[in-house]
Order: sequence, then structure tokens, then C-alpha cells
Amino acid sequence: MSNWLQKQSKNKFISALSILVAGSAVSNLILVSITPILTRIYTTEEFGVLSESIKYFV
Repeated sequence: MSNWLQKQSKNKFISALSILVAGSAVSNLILVSITPILTRIYTTEEFGVLSESIKYFV
């Protein structure tokens, strides 16, 4: 099993894919952890305006 894992870690595609997956997981973790803070700061109406603004500018 460890021989297979060492062989796969040298594969450039698997290495790049694991970096992308890790980055996506970290960004989702940040989003989930900051959402309660944002809901305490903004009211429902302000949160809607914020999300619409982000939608148009991004």
C-alpha cells in the first residue's frame, strides 16, 4: 500500500489535484466559520444587499 501511495505522490496530476481539493476545503471551512459572525454583524436585509452586491461585482 505504501509503495502505491509513494508512486501516486510523484504523479503531477494527483499532486495538483490534491492542492486544488485542499484549497477548496480550506475556503469552505473559512466560509462556514465566518458565517455566524457575519449574521451577528448584519441584519437580514443588509445581508441580502451584501450578497446582491457581491453577485454583481464578482
